[in-house]
Amino acid sequence: MPVKVRYAVSAWIGGYAGQEDNAVVTVSFYNATNAPLGAVKLGPVNAAQRGGTTGLLQRAKSGSIARGVRKAVARIVITRLQGTYNDGAVDNIELVLAKKP
Repeated sequence: MPVKVRYAVSAWIGGYAGQEDNAVVTVSFYNATNAPLGAVKLGPVNAAQRGGTTGLLQRAKSGSIARGVRKAVARIVITRLQGTYNDGAVDNIELVLAKKP
């Protein structure tokens, strides 16, 4: 019987003051031949969600991993929409895998 696995992914995502610079974390799952078998996306966190202040908010999702997954790849994309500098931010990305009970 194949083992069924769940994932939990989380990250702290945010930006600077009232600016809309932002970040997105995507974890993609692949099989042994690098064919994609799904993905989960966290973010972005906008200025309104941060209350117009500089900071990070935790975002998290969980689910089941597709049968045949052999690799997980985390990708961070930070986008500058305002100001001179790119002020999107990410910290403490976590991916936890566990067998289903």
